[in-house]
Amino acid sequence: MTFRSAVPGIPVSDLAKALDFYEHRLGFRRLRGGGDSAVLARSAIELRISLAEPRVAGTGGCRVHVDGLAALFDEYRASEAVPAGESIVDQPWGRSEFTVFDPDRNCITFGAPTADR
Repeated sequence: MTFRSAVPGIPVSDLAKALDFYEHRLGFRRLRGGGDSAVLARSAIELRISLAEPRVAGTGGCRVHVDGLAALFDEYRASEAVPAGESIVDQPWGRSEFTVFDPDRNCITFGAPTADR
């Protein structure tokens, strides 16, 4: 048995607002959707955005491994997905990372090996 991929579920309180953020600020494209959810993709990464109860919205998160971390950081800073004053952090476990929060405060951390950033 081989695991091939995962599609993290991101619970949101306002689907239209979340889709606007993920599509226009983070550069994901909508693959499919309807009703109370949508699947978005960028390169090989897929996310499932789903309408959730207020107590659940904002409790999601995932880590995305990327090539070109510095270029992605610059892109997200230009789109205002990364707040001013934030930076890429070199972690002691050998990864460089930055984190983006969607409108519900779901946490998406983008990272790469420190040597590859």
